[in-house]
Amino acid sequence: LKMALRLAAVGLAVCVAISYGAVLRQEDDILFDTIQSFLVEPDSYVAALGFSRSKRSSGDWDKEFNLNSVGASVKIKYDDPENQLKGGKAQVVFENLKKYVKRARSSFVKLDIKFDGGDSPRDGLFSLEVEYELHHQGVEKGKFEATRSKSNGLWMSSIKNQNTQKPDVKPILPTFEIKGKSDRKTMASGTYNSQRYGDYVFNVDRVPGKSMKATLEGEGRVYVLDAQLDKAEKKLNANLDANGFNYQFEADFNDDGKEMELNLKVNLGTAGTYSVDMSVDYKKFTKGSLEVKFNNNDFAKLKMKGKLDKSAGNAKYEVRYSTVAFGEGKLRFARAKTPSGGEMKAQYLPKTGLDLLFNGKRVVGEDNSMNLHVEVTRGGEIYLEYNIDLKPDNTADGYQMNVESQFDVNEKSLLYPVFCSYGCFKRRSLNAKMFVNKDKPYKIDFDVHLFKDAEEVLTVDIDTRQSPYVMKLIAPRILPKILPTGRKSIEFEADHVPGKYLHVKSNTNMLSSFNVDKLGNGMRKVELNGKELVQADFSKGDNTITQTTTLPDGRSLTTTVSWDKDDMKKNKVNVKLDGTERQLDANFEWDFYNTEDLKFKGQGNGQNKRWGKYMISRDVKMSAKSGVLKLDLTGHAEFEKFWMPSPVETVMKVMLDTNNKEYSIDASKTFNGKKMGLTLNNGKLSLTL
Repeated sequence: LKMALRLAAVGLAVCVAISYGAVLRQEDDILFDTIQSFLVEPDSYVAALGFSRSKRSSGDWDKEFNLNSVGASVKIKYDDPENQLKGGKAQVVFENLKKYVKRARSSFVKLDIKFDGGDSPRDGLFSLEVEYELHHQGVEKGKFEATRSKSNGLWMSSIKNQNTQKPDVKPILPTFEIKGKSDRKTMASGTYNSQRYGDYVFNVDRVPGKSMKATLEGEGRVYVLDAQLDKAEKKLNANLDANGFNYQFEADFNDDGKEMELNLKVNLGTAGTYSVDMSVDYKKFTKGSLEVKFNNNDFAKLKMKGKLDKSAGNAKYEVRYSTVAFGEGKLRFARAKTPSGGEMKAQYLPKTGLDLLFNGKRVVGEDNSMNLHVEVTRGGEIYLEYNIDLKPDNTADGYQMNVESQFDVNEKSLLYPVFCSYGCFKRRSLNAKMFVNKDKPYKIDFDVHLFKDAEEVLTVDIDTRQSPYVMKLIAPRILPKILPTGRKSIEFEADHVPGKYLHVKSNTNMLSSFNVDKLGNGMRKVELNGKELVQADFSKGDNTITQTTTLPDGRSLTTTVSWDKDDMKKNKVNVKLDGTERQLDANFEWDFYNTEDLKFKGQGNGQNKRWGKYMISRDVKMSAKSGVLKLDLTGHAEFEKFWMPSPVETVMKVMLDTNNKEYSIDASKTFNGKKMGLTLNNGKLSLTL
């Protein structure tokens, strides 16, 4: 349900919060601005959550958005499309929210929303109505209403929810009503009535910048908050009478432009008293302290000293601590920038028990090679150690990057069981090289070998320098979990002699072999999976081949391949699979004639048992000009069933300057809004997690 409300932006959660707008200053009413922003630019809201805009909306709606992977839709109809802030209606539907949001209580969710912005979109007056339908243990229906008006100089707010059909259990949204009024400066008052929580009355009296008194009364209880602010002395005193229990809060703040001091005192009655004294030299960051006491007894003490040189990129700090929970000890941190890279150290040095030391060093060579070494030890024993070498190499006809890395994990490390969830190992090593031709960047040699405890768990071999072209992906631990067939590898080989033949073979079920041979009479012979399909002189309208395979158990698969023209460098190809257990409709388009503007696009929509309904697209642009190679890749994928959160966004940008021996790689994956990535710029590595 929470996701559905966020998608609508003006759903129930926002409406509840709006009722408190009566005590907010108009220029701070962010929530009202959010509603208006959603009306004017709904695309940005829903796109951030992975929705795609329908190219054609039905006549009943002005805008429609869909997230097919989770069966969700958002529709909008404006009262006046030329003045969208006047309002309109929206509909939000989740076919099965609980299936994708495990903590959600409802499966089917439907929200019908009406919003009226009034005569002026800037006066903060509006009315909002939401009719909702929630399917959980029974069907829950209701109407949620929120209005804001102005009368006799006072802002009047009303919000209420009424159940019109109750489920078999307690409703998710109870029947309630809130009414309030305020001049937005000195006073606010209102009432709250609910079948579930009872009836309450609240009043707020305020002298701006000096004092405030707030009272909440109901169900035989009275809560009074009395606060006094002295701006000149920078002091705040507050007292809370919680139905006979008194709590006191005092704050004393001082800032001389160089150092800040903050003193807090909290008296929680029988629960005890707390005090916090904090100071920090925020101009030079050379010293700081924190002292926490409970019932006048020391609870925690921290004292920091050090120095920071922003211009040089150097820092060195030590924190001495004494706490009830962790005892006594020191924390140290140092970072130093060197001409060839930099070093970083972090140390946890308890007075008793094992220490924890982190040491990291990065060295960048004149040729932009890089070595990164990280070591984590505890009590003198290595718990984690990582080393990676990146070595660029220019050859006469291309650019090559060699990578070697090794990662050692001690079984005593807390991270060892974390890595075990992906396959336990004590040592992981990587050997990789990537070669790209300077003038023909589609001619590459990409070779990767990943080992875990001497067992090779990943092999990638892509070689397009000369025929036969090879593409191999061997991943016995990963691929069986992803591929519907459970296969441990994907292997393709293409032998192509332009004007004579094209022979493709693979270890996949759908395409074990595909051969096109030019005969002596100019005809073409086409074979698919070992069976001759046709001999013909292909014209543009004939470029389609189809084959159906039926297994003894009745399962069948029909493969259809069609192409635009007889040109390997520039073409459009469509591949369709129509089978008992899988369907796929994939389109590919490429243009490799101009090495300064190479293009490739691919998109596939399909369905199988492993992924359910899915969509995968890739857009690749490459260029090679004057020794500078560039690659720009974007991708989008949605999966109904997948082991990682969906949708998945992929971005990769690569630049290789063979003249100046410079390179940069910026790659990221975004899983349902959560981004992970890395950037490598001439030996400087940074991660985004």
